[in-house]
Amino acid sequence: MVLSLRDIPPYEGAWHIPGGTVLFGEPLVQAVRRVARDEIGVEVEPGELLGYIEYPSHYENGLDSPVGLAFRCQTGGEALAGGCRWFTTPPSGLYAEQREFLLARGLLHPR
Repeated sequence: MVLSLRDIPPYEGAWHIPGGTVLFGEPLVQAVRRVARDEIGVEVEPGELLGYIEYPSHYENGLDSPVGLAFRCQTGGEALAGGCRWFTTPPSGLYAEQREFLLARGLLHPR
């Protein structure tokens, strides 16, 4: 599982599933490709939708209330951009909601 280290607020310094906003009128698969290219520096081919992630911790901390869509993607094996790493177990500082999501789907394994 590729995760990236946030370098912007909120939660600067936390590990997270790379993601971003779908632009107005942008097809979802194009958004997945654009975000992967921009955030982790690789070209991907989006596959199956793995599910959605809600973030009650954001709302409880006075922030927005985002929802993320997670897709399985294939890469060409390029090197990852700085601040990105492959993980098989959850790193310290991973968003709690994403940790639960990834463990429940077997994408990360408990320590």
